[in-house]
Amino acid sequence: MNNKFKYLDINSIELDKDNPRIKRMLEIYETPGSREIALALNNPGGENTTSYDALKESIKISQGIIHPILVNKVDDKLTVIEGNTRLQIYKEFAKNDHENKATGLWDSIPAMVTEDMEQEEIEAIRLQSHLVGARDWDPYSKAKYLYNLSEVEMLPLDRIIALCGGNARKNQIITLISGYKDMENYYSEKMKSNGDIPNPKVFSYFEELQKNSAKDAITYNDYTFDDFADWVINKNIETAQSVRQLRKILNNKKARNKFLQTNVGEAMKILAVEEHKEDGLDLPYEILAKELIFHLNKIEFQEVVNLAVNPEYDNKRDILYDLKDQLEFIIDEIEEKKE
Repeated sequence: MNNKFKYLDINSIELDKDNPRIKRMLEIYETPGSREIALALNNPGGENTTSYDALKESIKISQGIIHPILVNKVDDKLTVIEGNTRLQIYKEFAKNDHENKATGLWDSIPAMVTEDMEQEEIEAIRLQSHLVGARDWDPYSKAKYLYNLSEVEMLPLDRIIALCGGNARKNQIITLISGYKDMENYYSEKMKSNGDIPNPKVFSYFEELQKNSAKDAITYNDYTFDDFADWVINKNIETAQSVRQLRKILNNKKARNKFLQTNVGEAMKILAVEEHKEDGLDLPYEILAKELIFHLNKIEFQEVVNLAVNPEYDNKRDILYDLKDQLEFIIDEIEEKKE
């Protein structure tokens, strides 16, 4: 790419309506313009609002940006490829920062300008900046973007993997694409048919669903992924972490019935009681806790690796997650009572 550094008039540059981080919010408009894009950048789904405010404050204190935005010039049209948020912040300051209005501090922005970029060059920049770079999109936006590249733009999967850093990212990319497919096919379609708006924040549930233990448990017990979507909608599943418990719950009749009537949390109580009976343990919890701490301190690094990646360790890992959830609940209760 032949880049040229320039200071560009902020009003001469168009914000990128195809920016994946905000695209989902723009889909509610028939013809989104600069105002709608600005609103989406200000509130990209809630989880990134704090980052936006922090970046805005940083730019104000620094009296400008350190890294130039990247702009593509086609004919006489200038469009941001990387730097939508920074450009929008400049536009807001130009309008509202009356103290610096006379100096024109925010009227122009440093930019690297490239002419007639190929679409694949644009996609490569987005991938490198937001899937393997420091400024991540939220998981749903990543997944939607990767799905569009793979299934709509028909960019070969091996090319996407290479642009994202090679085989080290392969499983993550496949999981994101598969999770997006399942969410759209089973959850989003169901929500839309009921006149409801799909919640992108539940994407993490469908990302977790891609783990074999969860999928296998659903099909083995004669349920479908439509059922899984219903469990998400009806809040039988309360968190993404709860998906990890489905294998144990669905394989136990009492826990399964409790889950279908209530939620994962209540079903896990049934399992805890049954496991306690099976083990025949009746020791005080503080003695058991001391014993557990002793054994956990002896865990080798290879055991941790196995817990992370070896399917044969799924049950052990699930038990540790159960322990973590239970301890967090008890500690939160203790802290609340202390106050």
